[in-house]
Amino acid sequence: QIQQLKAALERMKREDEAVARQRALVEGKRVQAAARSKLHQRRAQQAQWNKHAETLRLQLLSQQLKRQSYEHVKLRQLYRAVLRSARQMKRDEAAEGSNRMRELRDKYEDLCQSTRTFFEDRLKLVDEAGKRAKKAQSASLTAHAALLNRLLDEAREANETSVTERLDKLAMMEENNLHRMRSVQATAASLLRVHDFEGELQDRFLVGPSLAAVEKQFKKARIASDRKHAKMREKRREDDLLKAYGGLSL
Repeated sequence: QIQQLKAALERMKREDEAVARQRALVEGKRVQAAARSKLHQRRAQQAQWNKHAETLRLQLLSQQLKRQSYEHVKLRQLYRAVLRSARQMKRDEAAEGSNRMRELRDKYEDLCQSTRTFFEDRLKLVDEAGKRAKKAQSASLTAHAALLNRLLDEAREANETSVTERLDKLAMMEENNLHRMRSVQATAASLLRVHDFEGELQDRFLVGPSLAAVEKQFKKARIASDRKHAKMREKRREDDLLKAYGGLSL
């Protein structure tokens, strides 16, 4: 019986060990299955997370691209609007510049016409003033020449009168001298009892030669004075004419 009990105990022990091994094996499989399940879940979660992250990244990228595309579209629209505005401004400026140039050209033509008319009027006025000045100058020169001639004639007459008066005075002085000389000679002849001395002296030395010489000298003096005064008149007339022509200007 003891042997049987030992054998039964050993058998029971072996059965328990087999059951324990079976349980350990089952538990190990269960643990491995749980670990595999957790790993699978973790991998699935990671894959799902990665998928969500990729989806989110793609959405963000899409939104960014859309925003960039929208900004690009807006910028393009803004650029087109600015370009259209610039072109319109350029056309407006060109039209305004053309109108301004047309106005300036019209003003320039009007100014040229008015300037031409102004200078034509001024030339006419200058021409008329020149003609009037020439007439006035001619009249002034004529009057001045007449005045000079009159003054010169008066001066010549006055000079001739003065020369004549001087000649008359000289003749009277000569006659007085001759009278005194005759008185002295007559007295001397009466004293010297030379009756014919007075007539001979008068004929030879006093009357003929003295009067002829005096008349000749007076004639030469008158001719020289006339020539001198004629030259002076001509020179004065030339100087006055030069002054008159030089002093008048348009």
